[in-house]
Amino acid sequence: MMKINNTTWWIIGAVSLAGLGAGAYFLWKKHGKDPQRDKYGNLSIKGSESGIEGGVQTTREGQGTSVSEPNWENPFDMNYQQDVMRWVAPKTIFLMKKSFADQYAKQLKEAWGGAWYKNDDEDAVKDVFTKKVADKVHVSCISKAFYDNYKKDLYDYLANFLSQSEMEAYVIKPVQSLPNYRIAN
Repeated sequence: MMKINNTTWWIIGAVSLAGLGAGAYFLWKKHGKDPQRDKYGNLSIKGSESGIEGGVQTTREGQGTSVSEPNWENPFDMNYQQDVMRWVAPKTIFLMKKSFADQYAKQLKEAWGGAWYKNDDEDAVKDVFTKKVADKVHVSCISKAFYDNYKKDLYDYLANFLSQSEMEAYVIKPVQSLPNYRIAN
């Protein structure tokens, strides 16, 4: 039978304490989010008892039909583009070509280094959201292309490898500064 000395007990105790600390950190990090906010940091909009969430129901003057106002604060929603198109109809808006949306989605997918010890390409993320998109409809087009090509939510994907300060600087603030849409005619 092997005899365990005091040094070995101290090592076992330190490793156990470090493991418990790491487990508690990740448990707190996952469950420490504000339940009043959605995954994008916006205050959640809760609807009536009928379960309606999202935009405000309203009518347009002279048309007499009900139209849902888009959720202007959530351009990462893949349906944002269609909601805006219905909102501004019969006018048209500028859309991003599918080939460009696919290209930018691929650029964002490849920005992750692949592991914690590999360097992420934050400049690629910054480039897309500060130089390539002109309005929030473009963000929605890229989000839809990302989901269509990789079956993942773009915002969640970026939040998994970018720190909170990087998300704020490279994604959230640039997107919030964009216009909601641009009229084409």
